[in-house]
Amino acid sequence: MPDSESIKYRRLGAAGHYPTVSPAVVVILFFFIGIFVLLFYRRRELYLGPDHLLTVESTGYTEEYRFFNFTDIQSITIRSTAYYTTWIIVLTLVCAGLILIGAQIGDTPGWAVFGSLAGILGIALLVHVFKGPTVQCKLKTAVSEIELPSLGRLNRARSCLAEIESHIEQVQGRMETADIAQQIHLQQTSTAPLHSHPSASEPPPAPTVDADADEQDSGKTF
Repeated sequence: MPDSESIKYRRLGAAGHYPTVSPAVVVILFFFIGIFVLLFYRRRELYLGPDHLLTVESTGYTEEYRFFNFTDIQSITIRSTAYYTTWIIVLTLVCAGLILIGAQIGDTPGWAVFGSLAGILGIALLVHVFKGPTVQCKLKTAVSEIELPSLGRLNRARSCLAEIESHIEQVQGRMETADIAQQIHLQQTSTAPLHSHPSASEPPPAPTVDADADEQDSGKTF
């Protein structure tokens, strides 16, 4: 038998991959995982009516309708979220990892599989960046507060909010910044405690310092 160090090997064909379980098991796992994921998500759409907003929430087999009259809407707030940056980082790292795996395999089928996956995720990354930053939009009335996931992008939320604001102003009227400040001042003075005047026989009370913190709202208040 020749020495093992002097033996030269030549690879026959490309590297092949095979599942460690039955393909039917893989299909069943994907099926059940998809079902469990869908159980935690619901679809909510927003519609503009002549004098109200309508939300339609569906689960695939049921639908729930909620009406919000323009006269009852108090505010619509828009807050930025970290999902935009997080998904950019995750998709970039996954694409780079797939490309590295394809380079490590070094054969044509490996490049075709992992390169295709990296290309699909790259397209998803470009679409995500093109849509713009993600936001959380909420509508508030006197009795409830609801999230509007259909306005999850900043550009779309701004354009829809401008249209909704015009309809609300036609019903509630337009409130200027000076009027808002005056209402806040009147509310603070009306809730301030009343202090009695000290009598001549009683010493004056020690001076106190009141610290008022104003809360800043990032949305639209009507």
